[in-house]
Amino acid sequence: MAKLSSFDSFDFNELNNEKLLILGVCSTTGQGDVPDNMLKFWRCVMRRTMPVGCLAHVEFGLIGLGDSSYDKFNFTAKKLYKRFQQLGAQPLLDLCLCDEQNNEGIEGDFSRYMRDIWPLILMRCPQSNNSSSNADGESILPLKYRVKFLDESTPSSRMPTTLDEQQMASEAMPYKARLLSNRLATHKDHFQMVRFIELDCNTQRIEYEAGDVLMMRPSNLKNHVSKFYELFRHLNLDLNQAIRIEANFADQLDISSDHLVESIRTVRDLVENYFDLNSVPKVSFFETLHELSTNELEKEKLGEFLAPQGIDDLNNYCYRPRRPNIEVFHDFPNTTMSIGSIDQLLDLIPSMKPRSFSIASSPFTHKHIIQLLVAVVEYKTRLFETRKGTCSYWLSTLNEKEDVVEIP
Repeated sequence: MAKLSSFDSFDFNELNNEKLLILGVCSTTGQGDVPDNMLKFWRCVMRRTMPVGCLAHVEFGLIGLGDSSYDKFNFTAKKLYKRFQQLGAQPLLDLCLCDEQNNEGIEGDFSRYMRDIWPLILMRCPQSNNSSSNADGESILPLKYRVKFLDESTPSSRMPTTLDEQQMASEAMPYKARLLSNRLATHKDHFQMVRFIELDCNTQRIEYEAGDVLMMRPSNLKNHVSKFYELFRHLNLDLNQAIRIEANFADQLDISSDHLVESIRTVRDLVENYFDLNSVPKVSFFETLHELSTNELEKEKLGEFLAPQGIDDLNNYCYRPRRPNIEVFHDFPNTTMSIGSIDQLLDLIPSMKPRSFSIASSPFTHKHIIQLLVAVVEYKTRLFETRKGTCSYWLSTLNEKEDVVEIP
């Protein structure tokens, strides 16, 4: 039986089992620091009292997620890999060091490692008979989330929250700041548009100092939303339908900490505010599309992107021109039609992440106002459509005195 958990949620006593196979994924934060959800496990495994050879019955694979532009690249994974070996654990493969600086990001190294280690795992842990597969016999991983459609008689699990004016703005309780000013700060002929943004923060819930950054979560660009509705007409989405996102593995996937999930009330919210339609897809995106595709030509092309000799083609198609996932759906229309539910889109399209901007004002002169100077990202590639930064371009389209910006 397989279990999925964070390192800290893992029962350390299970290391005493007669036979154990561990596949771990860990990142490095700051300057070589251990991630917060791994501190408890780290302290246990690094104890000097741990006897040499105590993990001789354990086999493991370890994947490090890092960025080689930092001095202590994948420090946590390297140290944990060495510690496991000191305690007698046997690695299935050499340590995988994923590097965000690669053309395909961490996904490229990760996918290649998984292709190598997966057969070794299946030799030790054969698949169960109830695993699903597509028409070509390829295994399809179960979906992580499902969308539950609600009606008036369905009780909502969301409890109404009482806003405490003393509580600082957070992901769970963002502050909605009114837009006071949104004007052009550069000459109209300047090579890049820079906007002067002024937000009303006359509240005790927002405090800042010189040098701080302001976090905000944008909505999708209107043309991308329109294209999404056109591409997925076959799903017959009712935009005003009330929904709730639930985990298919509630005992292993905790989504209560994803406060953006909690703010999604309708299908319209999901499309316009949750899905990041402008994000550049990872390799796993193409792997999932390849599994779902029933069109011979499109499936063959997706397979070529995923083959080791096709990495240059994938870079030229997707990563160098910064092609967003909404355009990939457009380029593979028959495969897009094979997506039969909005649940599958939750696994394909990442959620919208907050963006940070340096604060240009001083709290000593503008106590209840936050000012930003935002360089609007907009540039041409070899593709027909101009590339636009999700948040900076969204900010440039907001109307003074009318729109609000959520500050988590």
